[in-house]
Amino acid sequence: MLPSVHLENRTPPHHKFYKIAVTKAGGGYSVVFSYGKIGTPGVSGTKTPLPLTHYNGAVAVFDGLKDEKLAKGYKVVSEGFDDSSVKPILVMPPPKPDLPKGNPHKKTKKPEKPDDDEPPEKRYRSIVL
Repeated sequence: MLPSVHLENRTPPHHKFYKIAVTKAGGGYSVVFSYGKIGTPGVSGTKTPLPLTHYNGAVAVFDGLKDEKLAKGYKVVSEGFDDSSVKPILVMPPPKPDLPKGNPHKKTKKPEKPDDDEPPEKRYRSIVL
């Protein structure tokens, strides 16, 4: 069984939970979490944007996060819970399309073109050597 822990902080004015779990993902391991106000589904996320290839690396991230929350006043409610309530999120967002720079709604002035009705000698300056 992969490690998981359910933490709660009920010291006034807090009333919140934090769930952490190591899950298998993409041929490796991810550390996922869920947190929020007790009684709500909370917000989910991941501490490992890319799956870790080594189990020990994932456990180190898990232990570090757990220790961080315990230091902030959270208490262990249960360990080894069913981690189906902790959903991993998309770990790599899709690439952004190349968009033209600048504001597309802003009107820009076009450069002035020479008037075609003018004779060439007025449009161009000639240099005589």
